[in-house]
Amino acid sequence: MKNNNVQDKVKKQYQDLDEMLGSNDSLDVFTDGKTREFKPIPLKDFSEFMSNIAIINSEALWTNFLQDESAQAVTKILSMSIDEKEDEIMKVVNAKNYPAIINKILEINGIELSSKENDEIDSKKKE
Repeated sequence: MKNNNVQDKVKKQYQDLDEMLGSNDSLDVFTDGKTREFKPIPLKDFSEFMSNIAIINSEALWTNFLQDESAQAVTKILSMSIDEKEDEIMKVVNAKNYPAIINKILEINGIELSSKENDEIDSKKKE
């Protein structure tokens, strides 16, 4: 019995660590019907990732393409999260599946944006 208790504690600690660090997850909303795996952003790239997240509109894909900086941020975020070339991944992302993709990227990296935070980000972009 004691051994099972230790195993349960180790398993729980592993799950907690896995949640904190993020783990790969997949999504099948792409226009080509393929399921793609998303990977968490490594700690060494997290600052760059967050800088890019701060300048994009997470709900409306095409709004990001009105400015070069936010368009580049979207493609960078996608390429950091999915092991596929930027131009290839952009061919299978559209306005309908974009919010789910961005939400999955945020989720596996432990980031949750409320609509209030999205509004604040959007208002900062307009300034």
